[in-house]
Order: sequence, then C-alpha cells, then structure tokens
Amino acid sequence: MTKRLRPSHLLFAMMLAAYALRLLLIVNGGQFYHPDENRYKRSIAAADHLYQGRFTDAFIRLLRYENHHGAAAATVLPAIFHRIIYGLNHDDDLYFRNSFKIPPKDFRISALIFAIPSVLSIGMIYLIARRAGADDAEALLAAFLLAAANTFYIYSKHFLSYDFSMLLGLAALYFVVRLPTARDTDAPWIGLLSFLMFWVYYGYMIFMIAIGLIYSVYLAQNPRQIIKRIIGMAGGALFFFSPIVALNSLVLNEDMVSRMLGFSGQRTQGDFSQGAVFPILYFRDAEGLMALVWILGLVLAGWQIWRQPASQRRQRGMLWAVFLVVLHTLLSLLSADLQHFVVFGRTVRLLAPFIVMLCAYGLTPWLLRYGRKALSLFIICVGALAMANFIPAIQQQYPLEIAWQVYQEYDDVSFETTFSPPSYARKFKRPEAPGARYKLLNSSFYYPITEMKDRPEGEVILEIAHPFNAKPWQYDGMTAAMREIVNRNGVKIWLIDTAKNG
Repeated sequence: MTKRLRPSHLLFAMMLAAYALRLLLIVNGGQFYHPDENRYKRSIAAADHLYQGRFTDAFIRLLRYENHHGAAAATVLPAIFHRIIYGLNHDDDLYFRNSFKIPPKDFRISALIFAIPSVLSIGMIYLIARRAGADDAEALLAAFLLAAANTFYIYSKHFLSYDFSMLLGLAALYFVVRLPTARDTDAPWIGLLSFLMFWVYYGYMIFMIAIGLIYSVYLAQNPRQIIKRIIGMAGGALFFFSPIVALNSLVLNEDMVSRMLGFSGQRTQGDFSQGAVFPILYFRDAEGLMALVWILGLVLAGWQIWRQPASQRRQRGMLWAVFLVVLHTLLSLLSADLQHFVVFGRTVRLLAPFIVMLCAYGLTPWLLRYGRKALSLFIICVGALAMANFIPAIQQQYPLEIAWQVYQEYDDVSFETTFSPPSYARKFKRPEAPGARYKLLNSSFYYPITEMKDRPEGEVILEIAHPFNAKPWQYDGMTAAMREIVNRNGVKIWLIDTAKNG
C-alpha cells in the first residue's frame, strides 16, 4: 500500500519545480536590462563595504534616503552572497563593483537569490488560504495557480525588488486573514510588514492602503475596534519608520519625508487614462490563454458566493473578492481619476494573488465533484498553458549580452537605433560611428518609443527579436500608442554588414 503524499510534501515539490523553472529563466542572462535594476548597485556597494569590514559605510549606504528607499536593504543578501563567491574566485585586480559594469555571466549569481522571493510567495499563498479556513485541496490549488502565473515568473531573473516587496505584503496579509475574526493584537505586525512592503517598493502603496482598509474597517466589528486597529498599525509602522527618518534628518541631513512626497508624483511614464481597463489588458496579454482559466474560476467563485448561505467559507470568498475590488478601485482612482501615478504591469500583478485564491475557491468544489481524473486533467492543462508562457520567456535574448558578444567579435562597429529621436538608449551605450562597416541596431533599452525608420542597407548577419516584443514588458512604462508602434512593426536587434548587399 502506497503512502499518500502529505500536503506539505506536495507544496514543497511545487515550490522546488517553480525554482527549477526560474533557474532555466536565469541561464540566458538578461540582468540589468531594465533601468530600475540599477538600484541594485546600492546593495552591491553596501555588500562590498561589509565584506571589507567597513560596517558604518555599509549602514549609511543602506539607510541614506534614495527613491524606493528599502530596496537596497531588501536586496543586500544576494549582493553579500555574490560578493563572497566573487572573493573566493577573483583576486583584487578587478574591483568588485566595477565587475557589474561589464556583462560577465556571473551576473547570474545574484539572480539565484533574486528568484527565491517569488517562490516563497507561492508557499505564502498556501499558508494564507489555510489561515483563512481553506482546506488543503483549495490552498494547494491556489498555490499551483500562482506558480503557473506568468506575471509571477518573468520578473524572477532581474535585479528588481518587486518580489521582495510582494513577499512582505503577503506576510502582512497572513496576519489579516485570520477568520472568522482577525485579532486586534496583530495590528502592529500588520502595520510593520505592510509598511516594509511599501518601503521596499513605493508602487505597492495601494496594497498597504487596501490591507489597512480591510483589516481596520471591513473586518472590524465596531468603531472602537476600528480606532484600535488603526492606532496599532500606525504604531507598528512608526516603530520602524521613525528611527530611519531621525537618522536621515539629524545625521545625514536628508529631508526624507519631503523627498518621498515629491517622488510620489513623478511616476508619469505610461497612460493615466487606462487605469480601470489596464489590468484587463495586462492580464490578457501577460497570461494569454491562462486568463481564460482565471475567468472560469472567477465566474464559479462569484456564483458560489451569491448562492451560498452565510458561513466561514462564504466569508473567505467575500474577503478575496473585496480585496480584488478594493485594489482595482484604488488603481483606477489614483491613475485615471486623480492622475496621481501611472499604473504599470508590476503594480497590476498585486491582483494576481487574490485572483488565484478566488479561482481556487470557485474551482475546487467543481473539480472534486468530478473526481481525481478531472483534477489531474485540469492540472495538466494548466501546466501546459503555463509552459506556453514560460518557454518564450526562457528563450528570450537580451541586448546587453548580444552587444557584448558583437563587440568581442567585431572591431569596426557603430552602435545605432532605428527609433527616431527623441528616443535614446538608456542602458548599454557605445558611440555611433557613421563610417563603420558594421552597424549594431537596437541593442539597448530605449525610451520613449517612437516611430521607426528603415534599417541601413547591407547583409544582415544577426537578427534577434527585441524584448520589447514580449507582451508583458509592454505594460511597464509604454503608452498605448507606444505598444501599437512595437506591435505594428516589431522590434529587431540587427547586426548589418554595410559592405555587402543584403
């Protein structure tokens, strides 16, 4: 007689498989493609100070105010890991921080740890669902659906703090969803963790607001409890925030609060007008056919919430639905209505945990009703849809590695673009040399996206699709007009030999 696998074993296997898929994503490089990845260099500098024993310098480097202030502290662990590995394999001829200015393949060492928070988020979804009263089947299905989400996969290889911030937000959510009633004594922890989420990445401010509203108002039983929870959350946040403000103000001469308020209105890349419809467009293009599974799950969940009598199960479904509605409303209100900040794909993905938990809530009774074969078939189909999204991401080639290879193999190269001015390269740059024989085109990150001119005449030696063509990345700063330009023409990275006819 075979032993039945425990839910914890299934969850661990799922997370292990998710991490293995992220390792495949990391193999092709691609780190430092996004301009926001430059923030990791603060962590690199701090890790180098720590390695050299300059602890005060490291402390100041991490806590001196810069935009998305907590990103450096949140990502210092992969930098320390990378610095130790580097120290074991290099002498001092190449300074550690300078090694990040050229594209050696060991960028991937840091990426090994950057991939972990998104995997831990899968485990957190299971714990959150169980905390809210879901059985093992529903909680495992929610975790599986998040593991299969392209929006929780594609960021894993890059030096971005979004997954670190999301993990902190889910940890705060874990304390919120204790049903049938959340505890007042959890308020300081919820305030601390939700503030840390915001501190690491300001774009997740709406998640902090949603957590505060739902815990302090929706789940409260009377006005006294509302006030008590608000005070508790504020106390938890201030316990961490106040010393950092004091350090910056009194020691480092930085007006941290004013700079944070000023930064909040500077995020204007993209469209304000698409706030309400933006999440639908993003998930349609980022998840592809997986979005149909989500729609089915949401419809079934809505039907069950409507038809079920009052119970803890219905309360759980309502809680996920309320979070989803509040987050979507805040996204729309702060962008399209108040035009305070533009919505990006990386902020819209805040909806994904609640979508998958609501889908699991709706799908689990239906799947269990039809037996193990139906469940197995569903898992196979969802896995296939996930791989249809993951494989193109795994195969994607990035400009930095392409440009580095070209400049290693060819001497007479001009670095150019087919985008018209005022577009310009924001990452890897080399001088344009009009008389050069070889022309390397579009091998960088460009912004703004403008209409494209024809490529130069000559023999095409190399032609590779630019990451701009990947639909999920088109929602992180591009306007609708920019997306239309990219999708109409397609963006290629070319190496052209102008001495030969094409």
